[in-house]
Amino acid sequence: MKAWIARPSSQRIVLILAIAAAAAIGFTQVRPALQSASRQSAAAAKSDAAAAVLQANLRLLQSKTRSPQAKDLAQAIRTALPETVTWDEEFGRVSDLASYAGASIDNFQHGEPAQASGYQKVPMTLTVSCSYESCVRFLGGLRGLVRFQGRRLDARGTLWYVDQVSVSAAETGKMTLNLSAGIYLAGTPGQKAPA
Repeated sequence: MKAWIARPSSQRIVLILAIAAAAAIGFTQVRPALQSASRQSAAAAKSDAAAAVLQANLRLLQSKTRSPQAKDLAQAIRTALPETVTWDEEFGRVSDLASYAGASIDNFQHGEPAQASGYQKVPMTLTVSCSYESCVRFLGGLRGLVRFQGRRLDARGTLWYVDQVSVSAAETGKMTLNLSAGIYLAGTPGQKAPA
């Protein structure tokens, strides 16, 4: 302490200024760094909280996909939009539908799949012999192969589309229904439906 008092006042002032300068530098450098660290810590805590919420939501979704309703929906989608079809089975399904409606299939031809965004459209031409009532039942049956009932998807066959319908009278007293139609298949560009 005596050494401090013994120093000339100019040295004491320089020493006090040096300490003050060091303190000022500390406050201007250290304090923002501490504040930055505090903000980063808060941001990290926010990120951790968001990640925890996302993980909880993911676990919730995963548990829901194991539910019977999710499995039923996945099966209905696979039925409505199969990746491939065998044309004998598809013809059998349409023939059964026509027979049930009181009609008969005279012609059934499919074309090459046309690629769309995430699915394929397979064009077909159908010629059906039917009465007016059986034609209406047949078209309704095609539409009813895939339908929504409330929030539930009911799929009993492949999803069909109809582009054009023409009707002509046949000599037998029945009508001839010509359909330009097709089915949808799941798949990405490059996949082909079987012949």
